[in-house]
Amino acid sequence: MTKNTVKSKSHPLMVYVGEYFEQAVHLSTEQHGAYFLLLMYLHTAGTVPVTDDVKLAGITNLSVRKWKRMRTTILELIEEQALAKIGEAR
Repeated sequence: MTKNTVKSKSHPLMVYVGEYFEQAVHLSTEQHGAYFLLLMYLHTAGTVPVTDDVKLAGITNLSVRKWKRMRTTILELIEEQALAKIGEAR
């Protein structure tokens, strides 16, 4: 297993399939992969480095070029999830 910069937090990620598809039905297969990897990162790290395209490309296992092409679409969804996570914590 590769070394991860996220602290190991072994707890479940609740995925409500209906809600997921409602939000992400328009994504391509590759975008679904990137989105889900970032959701898992958000769940374990508590935040996503939205200004660091190199790091985001690494988290999603994409080249920086490919990441930049889908960046806006994916980060809009991640922002919704991050706001929901903040709301849950209150």
